[in-house]
Amino acid sequence: MKKFNKIIATMLTVFVCASSLYIQPVFAATNIENEDSLYESGKYETVNIDGTNYIYHYYYEGNSRVISITNDMDNSVDKIIYNENEHSMYVNNKVYKMGEISHNVLQPYATNGWETTSNETHYVSWAKGTTVAVVAGIIAICLSGLGAAGVIAAIGPGALSVLASSAVGGTVYLKLQWLYSAFTVPQYRYLWSFKASTGETYGTFVSLVTF
Repeated sequence: MKKFNKIIATMLTVFVCASSLYIQPVFAATNIENEDSLYESGKYETVNIDGTNYIYHYYYEGNSRVISITNDMDNSVDKIIYNENEHSMYVNNKVYKMGEISHNVLQPYATNGWETTSNETHYVSWAKGTTVAVVAGIIAICLSGLGAAGVIAAIGPGALSVLASSAVGGTVYLKLQWLYSAFTVPQYRYLWSFKASTGETYGTFVSLVTF
């Protein structure tokens, strides 16, 4: 009997150790869709910032991702265009060079927990005094399927207000990860953060990806 109990105890220990490989820390996560769903479908979302509703419209112009932002109070419209081929962003027709985009694609051969499949780094900039609504859109357009509402929820309207009034840009870091085990559906998530040109870092945030 003692020998049997020892065998059972050993098996339970092995099971617990194996299971712990897939235990992940708990993050405050948002949902993120693939960029085709968000931009090709021409989706809208409304975000309230300091009592004003802003309507975000996501779509493509040619190969460029576009976000138009309508102020529901005065009907003014801001337009952000992201052209990845040119490494350029246009904010209300003013061009902001983003520099080279670092895009390192990895091919994971094992899924021992979450595996990183790609890393991206995007430098963005804007003029001082840019509105919170536009700054949220500038960051969001680099994050493919995460809309401005997700950016505002993650970073916070207060912090974005400081960035909009005092910073002149920063760097968006984006990492795609996946988790797959036998007899399950693969799971995907983005880990992203924003480092302002003034040195403050916001994140890392976790956004679950829906494909």
